[in-house]
Amino acid sequence: MVVSPLLSFGGLALAGVGLFLFLAVSIPTIMALLLALLVVLVILIVRQAAIILLIAISPLAFAAWLLPNTENLFKKWISMFRGLLLVFPVISLLYGAGKLAGAVLAASATDDPNNPKETMQFAALAASILPLGATPFVLQSSLNSLGSIGAKIGKMSANAHGRFAGNVKGVAKRRVDNSVIGDTKRKYSDFMDRKRASMRTGKFATWRDNSPIGRFMGWDKGGARARAAVDKAFESDVENASTMLQGMTSDDISDIANGTNTTASQALRAAAVDHIMANGSFEERMEVLSSLKGVDTSIKQRAIKAAYAKKDNNIIGNRFGDAILEDEVGNMTDLKNMAIDNAADGNLQAEHLVQNGAATKWLSKAITSSGNQQAEDAFIQAGEIAISNPNTAKNMNQTILDALSAHGVVAHNTPQNTSSSNSQQSSQNSQGRGSQQSSQHNLEGNNS
Repeated sequence: MVVSPLLSFGGLALAGVGLFLFLAVSIPTIMALLLALLVVLVILIVRQAAIILLIAISPLAFAAWLLPNTENLFKKWISMFRGLLLVFPVISLLYGAGKLAGAVLAASATDDPNNPKETMQFAALAASILPLGATPFVLQSSLNSLGSIGAKIGKMSANAHGRFAGNVKGVAKRRVDNSVIGDTKRKYSDFMDRKRASMRTGKFATWRDNSPIGRFMGWDKGGARARAAVDKAFESDVENASTMLQGMTSDDISDIANGTNTTASQALRAAAVDHIMANGSFEERMEVLSSLKGVDTSIKQRAIKAAYAKKDNNIIGNRFGDAILEDEVGNMTDLKNMAIDNAADGNLQAEHLVQNGAATKWLSKAITSSGNQQAEDAFIQAGEIAISNPNTAKNMNQTILDALSAHGVVAHNTPQNTSSSNSQQSSQNSQGRGSQQSSQHNLEGNNS
């Protein structure tokens, strides 16, 4: 029989996890029990010395019993003596009970495969040592007969036991939290929290929470908290995913943002969309906006918000956000048609053409390809205003001038042309003045 490497690895992993859990639980327990034994040993030594001291002063105690107004001293002495005498029997009873229980469990161990003897032997060992953990607390109640001294000794033993056991357990807890077991626990807890929040934000739950009864009962507030929890968890995933984009090429990031890379998670795609919309060109942003059909609403909303921040709505129209959310935009042609309709409806302004050369060029090509005369007229009109207005003309670059000239809008009085014409005119004037001066010098020379 051949065992697969995966099965072998899984068995080793389970064995390792079991050993780790065993050590994490057994080591703090054993250390706590050793401390309890040490405290018991110290208290027994103190008990022995205290009993000898009480026996030595016993004549004085009996004398106090006989004398008037001193009977209370005898009562304190007898109470302390009786309490110290009970300490050793109580400890012996605990040890004997644990030993008896361990012996009974060990004797009941069998070779049955369903109940292996190793399990019973482990239970017997645990039963024999577990009563030791209760020793400090039993001693605390037994030593109350010693008055304040006994109470302080008992409290000291209990505090020492609790502090040491707490420190050991704290170290073990930190080690577990920083291990793969802790990561698995946190992952499972986060998964369950997200699942419950997602169930609360479903269509039926949203309808129920926002119904009149839901608002009256306060369910709408719970639904709002659930949506906030889902959004917060998703943003945390996006922040973690953004670190994965480091080292990727621009093409790889674009493939993730456009959905070409189908293996990327939603968080990774959202991070890629944020990167392209913030740092990409106008055409790259349009590629992202045209690829959001059927995508999660949270990704659509972050892309739309970034496009508005870049003022892309001045070119493609203010309705593009609703169209994307309603899945009316499925490709680049849909976006171009929206931009053409936006221009034909008279929404294109002169300042829109000078805000981004790439956007103006993209719109110019879209209008030319569509053959929409109304849109072209609006483009020409806005271009002529942009050229004639000094505030917009100063923001033009060669890309914008080329896009306008493709529709017959020629810039005659732009700052660039004005400066060049002025330089030519000044050179011509200087040449004219030079020729006039040379002719005058020649005339004077001939006269002389």
